[in-house]
Amino acid sequence: MTNFPELLLDHLIEEHRAQTHLATFSMLGGDDAPHGIRKRIFRQTTRNVEILFERMVDLLAPDTILEIGAHEAGFSRRCKAKHPEAQVIAFEANPAIYGEYRAEAEAAGVTYRNECIGDADGTATFNVPIREDGHLGRGTGSLNAPKESGRDARQFETPCHKLDSIVTPDSGRIAAWIDVEGAVGQVLDGGSEAFHQVDLAFIELEEKEEWAGQLVYADVARILAGFGLLPFLSAYQRRRQLNVFFLRQSLFDTRAAHRVRRRHAGMLRDLAGAISAESLPQDS
Repeated sequence: MTNFPELLLDHLIEEHRAQTHLATFSMLGGDDAPHGIRKRIFRQTTRNVEILFERMVDLLAPDTILEIGAHEAGFSRRCKAKHPEAQVIAFEANPAIYGEYRAEAEAAGVTYRNECIGDADGTATFNVPIREDGHLGRGTGSLNAPKESGRDARQFETPCHKLDSIVTPDSGRIAAWIDVEGAVGQVLDGGSEAFHQVDLAFIELEEKEEWAGQLVYADVARILAGFGLLPFLSAYQRRRQLNVFFLRQSLFDTRAAHRVRRRHAGMLRDLAGAISAESLPQDS
């Protein structure tokens, strides 16, 4: 398949609308709703976008699937089961998490690597915040230091590679899942060639700085637009943190996408000023 038709884009958004609890969220008072209810709604809407992203991966059937900041490599394992012919590589920089899930990931056929993806080849300092109970945070490590100066973190020296050192022309079409706790800027800096091969990307982003020196949503949207990747769907994971599904523009008809965006304006996020609706071709 070389082009996703308008009806498919419409169908995915309508399915997302039907599965979400946004109406309930509004009825419960939005940000004034009890925290537990908000948390469940955010979790459900996030999972819906994850499911739709994986369906797009199934339709595209990429040659290479990358999971950067993989934790237990759940996305990679699901993809490898459905696409055994694809090269599936998962990167997890936290040595404790890597040790816990290595056997399961490798048994599933995933290439699971205790490495981070950054802006240079060699080694990098990986910061894992220390919780109030003294234990290391799980799933919150980053190449960036915590923004709060008083928050303690433990540092690990971790093997690091640029994405451009991993991806080759033989990697073909790529789908990427990126959850690197604020270090997306380093991934982009080291992937100036690789991102030209990425057709689908699911990225965790913040709307304001949570880690020192990180790029926020609007920054990342601008950069990815330069690679031909535009945001398609998104969902809040928690307040000011969202997961965004980026799709290569050449995979869909731009006029059709513009019509879809207009029909579903209440469900789709704009590009936070990075790209305006006027930049897309208008209906004739």
